[in-house]
Amino acid sequence: IFADFIICRAKKELDNVRKKKIEIYANIRSDHIISEPDIDTIYRIPLDLEKDKMGMKILNEFKIIPRKNPDWTEWKNLVNNVTNSGKDVTIAMVCKYINIGDYGLKDSYVSVNQALQHAGANLGFSVKIKWIDSKKFEEDENALNELKNYDGIIVPGGFGASGVEGKIKAIGFARKNNIPFLGLCYGMQLAIVEFARNVCNMKDANTTEVDEKTEYPVIKILESQKDLIKDQKYGGTMRLGAYAAILDENSIVFELYRKLGRLETDAERIKEIKKESNQLFRLGVLNENNKVIIERHRHRYEVNPDFTKQIQDKGLIFSGYHLRTDGTKLMEFIELPNHKFFIATQSHPEFKSSLNKPSPLFFGFVKSCIK
Repeated sequence: IFADFIICRAKKELDNVRKKKIEIYANIRSDHIISEPDIDTIYRIPLDLEKDKMGMKILNEFKIIPRKNPDWTEWKNLVNNVTNSGKDVTIAMVCKYINIGDYGLKDSYVSVNQALQHAGANLGFSVKIKWIDSKKFEEDENALNELKNYDGIIVPGGFGASGVEGKIKAIGFARKNNIPFLGLCYGMQLAIVEFARNVCNMKDANTTEVDEKTEYPVIKILESQKDLIKDQKYGGTMRLGAYAAILDENSIVFELYRKLGRLETDAERIKEIKKESNQLFRLGVLNENNKVIIERHRHRYEVNPDFTKQIQDKGLIFSGYHLRTDGTKLMEFIELPNHKFFIATQSHPEFKSSLNKPSPLFFGFVKSCIK
């Protein structure tokens, strides 16, 4: 390999002595040897590379004249907010994939962690995250009081029965104590289970993923969905990838997506999907008056439409749905309108978040956590 540039990773910045040694043995000019030391946040990397004029050097190699000089002011401010804003909020992440044996696996939720940082940076706040194993609340219900020490609670995605009851208890605690709550994927399904049990009087309501014989299967694999699984339109056995959601214009969810400009950017993505006939199932049935966004998914089980009216009549609003061509509504968002912030989604909005374009749901959640 005859490299044009070498980027050197180290605990600290590369000095001239080492640059000179690399220059001799790799036959590369010393100004093409770029230092990239350990840093406090990955979002500082572009600034470090710019400091070494990496972008201009690459353009010069290709003999390309730059069209304009980039303005890094906004990015620098966001990076400063991530690392040194002087203001912070602390979020409890109630989850299950954090400890295996003697090892902690915080990166299991790295996209959620970063989406929180994106939202906080755009609000001028640093976000501190405390990972809590949901099984803790199954073993000691009094431990739920610990959640009062946090500015907000997130229940992210997951699979299976392990730790589920602890998550449900944490969700109920957030609902009853007006603590900002954001549920993602399985987090939305369990929020519906909690509401069905404790507000709709559906004792032992559950998802059939956990209890196939529950009297109130508020979450299950739909019968019509099984046909699509056979046709391999669900990513093998899952609803996988981008799907459109029609939003209720009177909802908090709609306002968040509208304010952050996602209706317009997602409209462009919809135009692209319409050009691919084998991808039209991702849009379902839409009309020109619908307010539509697109988020990515990875799940098998859906909200059971047999129970949506009963649940909504008790105050939990279904604020967005995907309408399939067979007329089935797949619920995408829920919210409690009179709560400080209680929103959950069947999707994974963290996958489309970035530092300069935070996810609307994460932005709204972190904003509600600021006292």
